Amino acid sequence: ALLALWETEFKSNILQLKQELEKTSNEPKKVKLIYKTIQDKYLKKYALKNNFTTLLKEGLYNCVSSTAIYALTFEALEIPYAIKETPNHVFLIAYPNTHQIKVETTDPLQGYNNFSDDFKKSFVLSLKQAKMISEDEYNHMTTAVLFDKYYFAEESISLTQLAGFQYLN
Repeated sequence: ALLALWETEFKSNILQLKQELEKTSNEPKKVKLIYKTIQDKYLKKYALKNNFTTLLKEGLYNCVSSTAIYALTFEALEIPYAIKETPNHVFLIAYPNTHQIKVETTDPLQGYNNFSDDFKKSFVLSLKQAKMISEDEYNHMTTAVLFDKYYFAEESISLTQLAGFQYLN
C-alpha cells in the first residue's frame, strides 16, 4: 500500500517536473530544477543506515537511497545519467556524455555542479604531482581527456546493482 501510494505521488511529481522542464532547453538548469525538487519533496534528513522504505515513509536517506530516487527521476524524465561507485560512496552524473553534471546526492548545499576548467586542471595537476599520471601523459594529452580518463575511471553501475548496495547497506 505504501509503495502504491508513493508511486502515484511520484508519477504526479514527474508530470509537474516535465511541464517545468519544457520551459528550458538548458540541460544544467534542468538538473538544478530536478535536484531542488527531489531535495524538497523527498529528502528530509540524512541517516547513514536506512533503506528505501525509510526514504518513502520518513524522508530518511543516505547516498544509496537518494541516488536511487534521482536515478528513477532521471529515468522517468528520459534524461541520460550514470551511477558511479567509489569504495564508500555512490553518486550520479547527469548527461554523462555531454555536460557531465555531478549530482552529489547527500549534500543539499553543493549537490550539483559542472566541472569547471579550473577544477579539471587542478585535478589533473594533482594526479601528475602524485605521479598517478606520467609526465608523458601530462605533456601529450589534453586536460579534458585526462580528466575524463581518471575522474570517471570507475565503471558505471545499474539501478539494479544500486538496489543490491541498498540491501548490503
